Amino acid sequence: MKTRIIQTRFWSDGYVSRLKPEGKLVFLYYLTNERVNIIHCYECPDSYVLNETGVSKAALRGLKATFERDGKILFYKDYVRLINAGKYETYSGNNES
Repeated sequence: MKTRIIQTRFWSDGYVSRLKPEGKLVFLYYLTNERVNIIHCYECPDSYVLNETGVSKAALRGLKATFERDGKILFYKDYVRLINAGKYETYSGNNES
């Protein structure tokens, strides 16, 4: 099983803090789902996101457009490319930073 470490300051990030609850959930989902890999480019069909988050198809469509417009996540067919995913994935040996 893979492990993702998301720093607690994720929630106070300027971008994340402006998202509505559904947006925060889906954004976090794209960062932490089991298909994420080290290069942050992976296959993730909408059906997986819909099933695993419970958001509506219309909400997901709108959120994906927002994430793309804001330069956070790129989508191509069933593929996802996380633009700055490493921002909260620093593994310097200190979990407190």
